[in-house]
Amino acid sequence: MSKEFFVLSELPKDARGEIIEMKRESISDSFITELLELGLFPGANFKVLDKIESLGKMIVLTNGTKIGLRLLDCRFISVKVLEVDHS
Repeated sequence: MSKEFFVLSELPKDARGEIIEMKRESISDSFITELLELGLFPGANFKVLDKIESLGKMIVLTNGTKIGLRLLDCRFISVKVLEVDHS
């Protein structure tokens, strides 16, 4: 298990991790509020369901909720990788 921190946009499909921090100086307050309401907050576990580089999108699953995010915004969300499924 890795103890290194990454940004969410760096993770591949099927990676599992934990949200560490959202950089408030780079993400609007309204977007942070939306993420918190959807269950994406520091301490929350997630899984990357899909990553579509050509569209600049990522879909993550947290607490049973699928959330579509722009890769641009994912650059400002620090995460700890718990597992990467290579199957």
